[in-house]
Amino acid sequence: DRGRTCASKPGGTAIISPVGTSARCPGDMITGVPSGFSWLDKKLSGLGRAHLIIVAARPGGGKTSFVLNVASNVAASIAKEKKDDWQDDDAPEAYEHFKRVIAFFSLEMTSDDLILRLAAARGMIPLYRLRTPKVMHDDDWRNLSPTLASIGDQHLYIDDTSDLSIHEMRSKARRLKAEKGRLDLVVVDYLQLMKAPSKVEARHLEIAEITRALKGLAKELDCPVIALSQLSRKTEERDGKPLLSHLRESGSIEQDADVVLFLSREQAKDDDAPHGETPVPMDLIIAKNRHGSTGETKMHFHGDIVRFMEITEEYEE
Repeated sequence: DRGRTCASKPGGTAIISPVGTSARCPGDMITGVPSGFSWLDKKLSGLGRAHLIIVAARPGGGKTSFVLNVASNVAASIAKEKKDDWQDDDAPEAYEHFKRVIAFFSLEMTSDDLILRLAAARGMIPLYRLRTPKVMHDDDWRNLSPTLASIGDQHLYIDDTSDLSIHEMRSKARRLKAEKGRLDLVVVDYLQLMKAPSKVEARHLEIAEITRALKGLAKELDCPVIALSQLSRKTEERDGKPLLSHLRESGSIEQDADVVLFLSREQAKDDDAPHGETPVPMDLIIAKNRHGSTGETKMHFHGDIVRFMEITEEYEE
């Protein structure tokens, strides 16, 4: 295959807790794949199988960090339909069949960059210290080994092919599902960097082909597909509050998506800023939900550890 694929490796011990807080969301409320964020899981009943879910924000708006948190949460969870079959005294190798499988296609960032972000979020280690080992603290080093082991122990596969076509992605996703016997989540970062199935002159027509193909892929694989998308500059003209019409380049994104999520904050800052210790208030907005209600909630983004955390304040439509 072109590009690099980072696969999990057996042998680690998953001792680091998931990024999100889905443990507070009753299991009988979740019919799809749990995102790890209790408010979102309650509103969506989990990430719906065969659903196309769009996560959109302005450049630097935290969308990669958010979906990486979600992917990490999914990887750390056990398949609901298998949980009752698992016994504590079962052989450890049997546990492999109970793990969720995630395919993360990163057309912008390298797998090394994403793994560093995963380690920062999981181990609560500031990203800038991971990137500059000489400034790491003793506690950072103690946390790093079990954190990397927990990541390597899970079935989170990262493909960082930069000019991936929808046909190549479908082929790789099919192969992964065939090899592992299941596929619980596909992530595409991000939509506007993908190559369309056929050559068309207008960019909005190309995006339309891609979104239709992604929706078809979700149905074929029977798993949620999360695709990231950029928002147009018009968002900044409305006090930063995004609308569905702000989805860049095509109304087909809104049309084909089952769910559209927006991330919004007053001032966009670099997710990797080394001085991001102060949590940034964020709005997580469900702008479209084909199968349920919309609404929004407040979250905190801890940029130093690339981690989204839920807070109690909530706004409903």
